[in-house]
Amino acid sequence: MPVERPARVSEPAPAVQVRGARDELDERSASAGEWPRMALVAGSVAAVAALGVVTGVAAVSDGRLPVIAAATVLLAAAGAALLAVRRCYGRPATRSARILAEVAGSGGRPDLPLETAAAAARARMSRLELASQRLSAVIGALPQGVLVFGHDGTLLEINRTGAGMLGAAADAAMTLNSELLQQHGVAAVAEPALYHGERAEADCRIPGPETRWLQAQSQPFTSSEGERGALVVLHDVTRLRHLEQMRSDFVANVSHELRTPVTSIVGFVETLLDSEMYNSAQARHFLEIIVKHSSRLEAIIDDLMSLANIELGEERRSVTFSDTALAPVISAAVLSCGQVAAAGGVALQEECDPDLTCRMNAQLVEQAVTNLLDNAIKHSDRHGRVVVRAGRNARGVLIEVTDTGIGIAPEHQQRIFERFYRVDRTRSREHGGTGLGLAIVKHIAQAHDGEVSVRSTPRHGSTFTLRLPG
Repeated sequence: MPVERPARVSEPAPAVQVRGARDELDERSASAGEWPRMALVAGSVAAVAALGVVTGVAAVSDGRLPVIAAATVLLAAAGAALLAVRRCYGRPATRSARILAEVAGSGGRPDLPLETAAAAARARMSRLELASQRLSAVIGALPQGVLVFGHDGTLLEINRTGAGMLGAAADAAMTLNSELLQQHGVAAVAEPALYHGERAEADCRIPGPETRWLQAQSQPFTSSEGERGALVVLHDVTRLRHLEQMRSDFVANVSHELRTPVTSIVGFVETLLDSEMYNSAQARHFLEIIVKHSSRLEAIIDDLMSLANIELGEERRSVTFSDTALAPVISAAVLSCGQVAAAGGVALQEECDPDLTCRMNAQLVEQAVTNLLDNAIKHSDRHGRVVVRAGRNARGVLIEVTDTGIGIAPEHQQRIFERFYRVDRTRSREHGGTGLGLAIVKHIAQAHDGEVSVRSTPRHGSTFTLRLPG
């Protein structure tokens, strides 16, 4: 999106309009102040006309017709001069009086004395300029960055906070250019508001000695002259990102520390089960319970570590992407879930064009599809059916997983991608769910700059859609 001219960090547009109106007022006042000189010129023309009339009368009495003709011409010239003076000076003066009256808020009364109209207009302009300066001070003191883009994507205005957030000094914000705005991602947030009239929101990464994160929100607007533009507001969320990073590091460290003792517990219990030390039915039952819950705890740790690794790769932008055929990825996910589906009496079906490719991380996408299939199988009844299909549309590549299961109530659909959120806790735990599968899918989608969504009707199944950029 081009930026053709440098942005101003001075007062906003209202102040510029006030100054323009004040300059016009000064010009009109100067024009109105020339009226005494106009009156003098008009009086002189009238005197010349009177002299011509007297000369004509004298010529008639003496019988000198050529002199009469000359006097008539002189009189006509005087009349023409008077009309010219009136047109050039009288009408602008009247127009100036009307403009001054309108600016002064007197309803455009042309009979208002010029001095009174000019004084009232100046007082009103002073009030407007004071209000504009106050508005400029408020916008400049906002803790959020404010940017105004014109209809062609030109950056028109930016406050000092916004200039600082984007890495430009307050007195050097005019160095902001299209490349810098594109690099930070701010220009891309403004485009939906400019060209589609839609709000948009995105996180912008500002590199530097300490990486900073900004949340950018755009809003379309239309000026009083009918010109479209976009307002972008920047929020500094660096501290929030740091807290999220601390949480991810904590989860990763705890998961790593828990893995060793859990692995030891599972190993020793399995050894006891294989030995003849505990042959009683009750002892074996207790050992089987220990194995079951130890395995579930191990699965939770694995999912937590997987989630932490995905977040870490997304944060550091270390996830690698390549143009890969999608059909083998989906087939691998279906194969990994085949045994679970057969045990639950659920039929699996895949539909994908062999020539369909997508720029992605194949391992992560396979994990996401596997999680969606596993979730669909666990929440489907026996003799149910799960279909995974992939295709391309204007929005990118879509991977849909549709089941004929129990469905999801509307009040749960907005929260099922949260960590450890369960719609049916009993059913999920009976099937060994960790409550992290859909959260992992969400973060894999975000790592690809995509999204995941769900459509569901209770008792009529669900459709999960993973969208990846084309």
